Amino acid sequence: MRIPVWGQEYCSNPLSENQYGDILVQEVIYGSGLTPGHDEVDLAMDIYYSGENNMDLLPAVILLHGGSFIKEQGEKGQLKDVGEYFASRGFAVFSINYRTWSILRDGIPSADDIIDVAVKALQDAQKAISFVIRENNGRIFPSIDVQQLIIGGVSAGAITVNNLLYLDAQDDIPDFFQRALDQNQFSFGHVADDYSIAYGINLSGGILDPGWMDADEPPLISIHGSADAIVPYEFGLVNGIIELYGSKIMDDRLHEVGVNSYLYTFDGGGHSDIYTDLAYREELLEAIDVGLSHIQEQICLRSSSVDAPVDTKIRLINTLVEEDLILVNDDVRPLSYQIIDVSGRSVQVGTLPPGQDRVSLAGAPSGYYIFHVTSGAGIYAQAFVRR
Repeated sequence: MRIPVWGQEYCSNPLSENQYGDILVQEVIYGSGLTPGHDEVDLAMDIYYSGENNMDLLPAVILLHGGSFIKEQGEKGQLKDVGEYFASRGFAVFSINYRTWSILRDGIPSADDIIDVAVKALQDAQKAISFVIRENNGRIFPSIDVQQLIIGGVSAGAITVNNLLYLDAQDDIPDFFQRALDQNQFSFGHVADDYSIAYGINLSGGILDPGWMDADEPPLISIHGSADAIVPYEFGLVNGIIELYGSKIMDDRLHEVGVNSYLYTFDGGGHSDIYTDLAYREELLEAIDVGLSHIQEQICLRSSSVDAPVDTKIRLINTLVEEDLILVNDDVRPLSYQIIDVSGRSVQVGTLPPGQDRVSLAGAPSGYYIFHVTSGAGIYAQAFVRR
């Protein structure tokens, strides 16, 4: 079991703040695959990171562009600004091309053709993960924390990400989608050794069936326009091809099964204008930064270099009553505690006597915090929110 401690260096500063310049980018080939026309093509990714970032281990995000799975409508260069944005906040970023349908090469696609390339995109996302894990040795890109991978996408890329995060072999899969999976010999499960996806980012995407989203699966950050006419905010037909459930229904489902989910809705926003129009720019960046705060709370709580059993002697039995936390120390001795904010800074330390006690947070600003206790039996940490 991985014990949550604050050992990762990247937890020491807010990931939602611009910290680094000198953004570097390089293109590498991460794999190959057959196009719908059965031609072998190389698959490329752009890797972004800051030349000023000298941390030993970086958080990492894998990004997938949009474009309705049509080659002429999208490629990895669309996400240049996003890649640089995440790199400036301390991430290593892997923005990938994946196989799509080419109208110039193959003509107008049918519904089955689009479903086929959607599965191929899912396979390519798996190949990208395998490449990143395999090459995580500091030679091609800075070393990354493979136990805290984040994967995100926009539009068709987000649909691919949602399938990667939540589709399992045991799920109820419609026949038309199962045929495409079988024809592409798609394999479920981990595609490389020893990694974990800690969070997903869904920008104007959807999912075929929200019932695929289960309690033990990764949390999600979503941004979506309520008036999206391409990928529905709630439920509808996408490009006249397939009915999907949008970010609102996905957010509802995750809350229902007890998985963390953050949805930012642009009231009246469309499919692409919320990302491209300057009128939305400030609000969009604020939404992304709030999402990054959620992600940091998750990955820093989970980060660890320690393996040991946890004997939970401390119980946090409320979130907040008035301005106090109510806790119970089930040990026979006093235990030291620390309260840490989302940026990794200690805001309070103290000692808990045996039995029930109150810890005051009077004056602490709203936000996410971790209550952290270390004892001879192990380490206990629990997140809470002060509103």
